[in-house]
Amino acid sequence: MNKRYEYKGNIYCENDLSGEIYNYGGDLDDLFFDLLRNKDIEETTYYSAKDACSSDEYYEDYKELIKEEYEKLGIEVLQGYE
Repeated sequence: MNKRYEYKGNIYCENDLSGEIYNYGGDLDDLFFDLLRNKDIEETTYYSAKDACSSDEYYEDYKELIKEEYEKLGIEVLQGYE
């Protein structure tokens, strides 16, 4: 099962939950654009992987960033869906 993330009162997940919950915000693409829109991240920001030994190591993409750094971005992972 995919993790469900809560951000600003909406639930985001890689699965389409629009038919199951009223506050479905979208998939991780939508979460990324909401983070951009709310200025919690910048599109040109590079995020280095935690525990990286060199500055050349980065997250593969923003989905990996969201999955690994959700707390720093103000995103809550809903329990029971991890």
